[in-house]
Amino acid sequence: MGWWLASCGITAVDMFRVPRLRLRPARARSSFSPPNQAMCERRRRRFVSDQVGATGIEYALLACFIAIAITVGTSLAGNGLNKMFYIIGNKMMTAADATSQSSN
Repeated sequence: MGWWLASCGITAVDMFRVPRLRLRPARARSSFSPPNQAMCERRRRRFVSDQVGATGIEYALLACFIAIAITVGTSLAGNGLNKMFYIIGNKMMTAADATSQSSN
């Protein structure tokens, strides 16, 4: 490993050297001033014209509508299938009763 560091121009002294921190003086903060009409208008325009999250919201709405359609479709199909099997079961019971009465 030492030869690789030396080939890159790094010495053992450079590996253990601690960099000095440069501290900058704190900036003086200005006093709070309420937003003026022009600033509010710029923020409103920027908010209205911002399209960053619109695509994600559109996909979420599309997924919700598809989920609702699947739920409604399966419940309607389930009710129809339930009714169909009830009718078939009644016809089979009627046929079974008719054959049992004719054999007696």
